[in-house]
Amino acid sequence: MSLRLSSTNFLHWKTQMLNILESYDLQGFINGEVQPPPQFINNADFGTQTNPAFVKWRKTNCLVKGWLTATLSEEVLGIVVGLNTAFEVWNALVHAFARVSSNQSLALKQRLTSITRGTDTLAVYLRRFKAVCDDLAAIGKPIPDHKKSWWLLSGLGKEYKVFTTTMLRPPVLPYS
Repeated sequence: MSLRLSSTNFLHWKTQMLNILESYDLQGFINGEVQPPPQFINNADFGTQTNPAFVKWRKTNCLVKGWLTATLSEEVLGIVVGLNTAFEVWNALVHAFARVSSNQSLALKQRLTSITRGTDTLAVYLRRFKAVCDDLAAIGKPIPDHKKSWWLLSGLGKEYKVFTTTMLRPPVLPYS
């Protein structure tokens, strides 16, 4: 799998990284649920000692941080240099790319609402429409079925006017 974060693919990268981390039940290291335990504990017999729970946390944190940073392009790596935890790395990246993802979501929604069949075959139009819907779902901004149905049918054009009018009568059929 080729997964490298650059300034243009943050939303895809974020989705893939979340899937990977959740599959190993490690999402707590990036969402703040897993906090580092105290580094040292007092033992009545041996005095102050390194906390074994901290050692385990540090190892797993390094693993998650390594996964995240290993997937960064050189242009993005500079954002996270010097950060100590996977949580800090994740948040720095989310904040750095939040505007990009918001802009991408808006652009996709605008494309979805204005897409038309034009001179394309029905199959090509349906594929283009579905691709935009899939892209929105992939970035966590899925469109409800009734809106997809409306926009899909509205973009068919004059040739499908009778069909569109019939299909848009309540209850509107689900997109699928």
